[in-house]
Amino acid sequence: MESNSFRSKKQSIVNSLEFQFLSVKEVSIILVTTSKTVREFISQGKLRAFQVGGSNRLTRISVKDLEKFIDEEHGDHHGVDDS
Repeated sequence: MESNSFRSKKQSIVNSLEFQFLSVKEVSIILVTTSKTVREFISQGKLRAFQVGGSNRLTRISVKDLEKFIDEEHGDHHGVDDS
């Protein structure tokens, strides 16, 4: 089970980002996982993402969608005590 302090640290990182959109690599760093796993979350529909660019299409994730994913995947119950 993930501790509240760890969840808070992740949330602080996301909140402190100046960029509105993140790359798959940036999201993998925030989630402490691999880019492959982030792409799996996207293909499974767990994490919303979109493609930008022409022939060199890039995948981008909005900070808001990442925040929603973190809340949903890590059981953020907004004040409900899990103990």
